[in-house]
Amino acid sequence: MDTYHDCIKSLCKKAPEKRLTAAQAMQHAFVRKFFSPAVPAAPAKKELQEDAGRPSVEARHLARENEILENEKMELVLAKSRKETELFNLTNELEDRVADLKKEQNLLREVQEKLRELQDMEQKQREELGEADPSIRPL
Repeated sequence: MDTYHDCIKSLCKKAPEKRLTAAQAMQHAFVRKFFSPAVPAAPAKKELQEDAGRPSVEARHLARENEILENEKMELVLAKSRKETELFNLTNELEDRVADLKKEQNLLREVQEKLRELQDMEQKQREELGEADPSIRPL
């Protein structure tokens, strides 16, 4: 049988497991007879891009999307930094106000203690005056 008939029959079998694969077909005697390995294969997509001198439409699209995402990422980082600074300033302000509040509370306690002392002194004076002169009544 002719080698080309054998090659065609082997490639056209209905059962996939009996059919020649591409690698097997390349090794078939008929194909090897006419296949010249010296002929370079078609250049890969990347090689075509390099030869053309500019990236493909898909590569340019992906580069543009990447640039947009990088810009958005930078904006988010800057916004985060601003919010962190704002939070830091608010935290410092809150700490200052808490310190002021504690000072005010301490002053209030001191004033309340002083008031109690004065009220006690007034009460003692009234009692002394009341014992000395019963006609004087406390207000």
